[in-house]
Amino acid sequence: MTTRELTTPDSLQQLIEAVLSTKPVKGLTHNLYRYPARFSPQFARAAIRAFTKPGDVILDPFMGGGTTLVEALAANRHAIGSDVSPIATFVSQAKTTPLSEKDLQRISEWAKKVASETRATQHVRASKWFELGYHKDIPWPIRKSIEIILCQLAELENPKQRRFARSVLLKTAQWAVDCRGTIPSAQSFREKLFFNVQEASTGMRELSACMKKSGSTEGELPLCICLNAPVTDLVNRKELRLFSAKPKLVLTSPPYPGVHVIYHQWQVNSRRRTPAPFWIIDSLDGQPSSHYTFGYYQTHQANNTYLQSAQSAFWTIRSLVDKNATVVQLVGFSDPVSFLPKYLLMMEKAGFKEIALSRDTMGRIQRVWRDVPNRRWYVDAKESVSTSKEVLLVHHPN
Repeated sequence: MTTRELTTPDSLQQLIEAVLSTKPVKGLTHNLYRYPARFSPQFARAAIRAFTKPGDVILDPFMGGGTTLVEALAANRHAIGSDVSPIATFVSQAKTTPLSEKDLQRISEWAKKVASETRATQHVRASKWFELGYHKDIPWPIRKSIEIILCQLAELENPKQRRFARSVLLKTAQWAVDCRGTIPSAQSFREKLFFNVQEASTGMRELSACMKKSGSTEGELPLCICLNAPVTDLVNRKELRLFSAKPKLVLTSPPYPGVHVIYHQWQVNSRRRTPAPFWIIDSLDGQPSSHYTFGYYQTHQANNTYLQSAQSAFWTIRSLVDKNATVVQLVGFSDPVSFLPKYLLMMEKAGFKEIALSRDTMGRIQRVWRDVPNRRWYVDAKESVSTSKEVLLVHHPN
């Protein structure tokens, strides 16, 4: 199968340029929360344009912060996302649930009131979350501010408003404590919340405008579902029956072999970690880091747990997608020399064949590698150069 059969030369070049782009993440609802190891909207947008048409279904089985889903909706494609992380599901739902202008105005008024308060407000102590350890290592002024604002969410009229406001609170708390040397004051925290509400509202207006502009002639908006489930459970989810066709594109970034990304906690004062994000989104966790990364990253290569889990996941994906679907991935490796061949063999065993975007004069596949900006993960490797790179992989079902 040739590159021309995959997509046009122009869209292929745009995809490669998007992979290599170092532009900051911005626009639409992408900055509603900074999810770890997210890929760029430019990459998602280019892949969607290259391999789908309006009305197609796109699947991201490791949706993370929902970048694929947001770009799919903006381009009038239906979207299915799943992730084992409750934080990923919550954030993705908030990013992809359109809000009316009335909703956004009400949230803005609420945030303005929150920001203007200069003295302590009566609130209910989050005793349950404190006893379960979800307040761990959160500085007292920020912890109290979060408690108060969570109680004030009840002033908003409907669940969509409260979810959006809660997601902005999540973003603000992340800004206040995650990998930060100096903790802001309570007043600065409230003012930042108001600023973030305005910024997030602008992004939501942009997404709604894109959806309306690219929607069908009947005025129907594209459908999006976000599931908190492992990939292997998707075959039994009745929500997938809402779609009349199977996904034509899988656009994703799975857990990286030998690489440990902290998806579920924030890092406070060097290496101390807090599970506070789950308190803010009102969801229990109780899972170790390995739950989110196909096993403990330092044993990925030693005991093959990663490859076994990945093969099960992609075998399920193979059963869900259209026979002519395309799988586009960005994957990072702690040791590309030894692990990339194993990863490609895993994909082959799961029922997928790699597609060459280009070849050298000897017919060998030339893959596109990118440097990862602002890398924040741990790796099990002696060399550090390769650990800051990701590779673009494209496959078709066998």
